[in-house]
Amino acid sequence: MKKILRYFTPFEWSLWLICVFAILVVFFVTGSTDYLQLCCVIFGVTSLAFMNKASFFGPILLLASTFFYAYVSYQVAYYGELIISLALMAPLEIVSIVSWLTHRYGKKGEQVQINHVNGMEIVFAVLGSALLSFGFYFLLRHWNTNNLLVSTLSIFTSALGAYFQIRRSRLYALSYGANDLILILLWTLMCLEDIHFLPMVVYSVSFLANDIYGFLNWTRIQRRQKQKEESKENEE
Repeated sequence: MKKILRYFTPFEWSLWLICVFAILVVFFVTGSTDYLQLCCVIFGVTSLAFMNKASFFGPILLLASTFFYAYVSYQVAYYGELIISLALMAPLEIVSIVSWLTHRYGKKGEQVQINHVNGMEIVFAVLGSALLSFGFYFLLRHWNTNNLLVSTLSIFTSALGAYFQIRRSRLYALSYGANDLILILLWTLMCLEDIHFLPMVVYSVSFLANDIYGFLNWTRIQRRQKQKEESKENEE
């Protein structure tokens, strides 16, 4: 227990607690009884707490959250989000887990070795994600997906984020941050029809706050890892 308490900084604990508290307050104030939706939200926020630390527990918890989120999306005919979760994100999360576990950093191996991607790889990642989302657009249109264009944009940002996550790049947080903005819009539109989906809006806002912090923290971690590697090279 002491090890877990010390693993996160006071700020990281505060961020997690504020997010969970806000989610619980909104959940019970709106009178929601969908506890599976609540599990989805709590798992998601907790997974990001570990993602922010570059811990391989992050994608493992995120995989569990993906299945919860798929069910919630199915309930409101957000088939784009359903497809993203089951056909795209779940398989990519599994690949990400393998990638992170095979690229541990340090003696204890509790942290993933952060990778740097070059400009050309970023261009190919963007183009690949755009082509993927373009193909899914017609499938989503055939299924009469709610808010089709917004759902298609969500596929683009999710695919881009998943790619950078597999590649162990801090750019995953920026891509998912863009996706969080889209999800805020998607679930806000749903809230206009049913206020019980307000927890999903809070969930997306919590994700956005964590992804912003995640990008900043990964930048610091990457800098420290680089400095240690340079020190080792100089000693040799």
